Amino acid sequence: MLQSSVQAAASAEVEPPWKKWKPNPSPPSFLSLPDVIILHCLARISKSYYPKLSLVSKTFRSLILSTELVHARFHHKTQEPYFSICLQLPDRPRPSWFTLWVQPDQVEKKKATFVQVPSSSYAPQVPLLILAVGSDVYALRQGYPPSQVMLVRNRENFLWSKAPNMTVARVNPAACVLDGKIYVVGGCCEAAAKSCWGEVFDTKTRTWETLPDPGGELRFSSVIKKLEIIGGMVYVTSNEGEEDSVYDPKTRKWEAIDWQL
Repeated sequence: MLQSSVQAAASAEVEPPWKKWKPNPSPPSFLSLPDVIILHCLARISKSYYPKLSLVSKTFRSLILSTELVHARFHHKTQEPYFSICLQLPDRPRPSWFTLWVQPDQVEKKKATFVQVPSSSYAPQVPLLILAVGSDVYALRQGYPPSQVMLVRNRENFLWSKAPNMTVARVNPAACVLDGKIYVVGGCCEAAAKSCWGEVFDTKTRTWETLPDPGGELRFSSVIKKLEIIGGMVYVTSNEGEEDSVYDPKTRKWEAIDWQL
């Protein structure tokens, strides 16, 4: 019994070297950061790196394809113009998107490379019309199909939520901001235009109100060229030579514009 006790004590004192070894903790990964921080970083670098970064991980690819990154670049004022083209290649079942990128180290030489744009589908993302009101940012869909949806987010947050829908569905509407209210005009079908060619959203009460009908002479179905605020009035400029008009929010009346005066 004494011998077994001595052996047990000896085994307890002497520990095999391999048991003492502990693996070094792996260094923290960039991907371990919250997505919103990664978005901030991606928004500050040139889009020329996006094709290669999209191959690094599924997280990078997902964030590069996200609408949140588009608005992060808008927030940081790092938007870059680019040219895209869609090609149907014989060895691929779906069309592929390509673009001309100027490599960061070739900016002065203006040397561009034709690369494939990472895309989860063959259709580009739906563009948004962005409007800022105080600390909030609002967005309207541009393009088909017609939509009543308006999105909203805080300037410090890249996650969108749905604001109250517009009264009617619109395609490529024009919009502007006056006194904390969002004025939206045009983009609806001819039948809807007679009753709701324009409407205004009060960001404080979060409600839509239909604007008075300007009448058949001032109301047109083509895309509006410009909607702007001048002297507290909403000016509507047509795209195809129709009658331009101005709306007075105080009197709630429309009038034709004679630019020659």
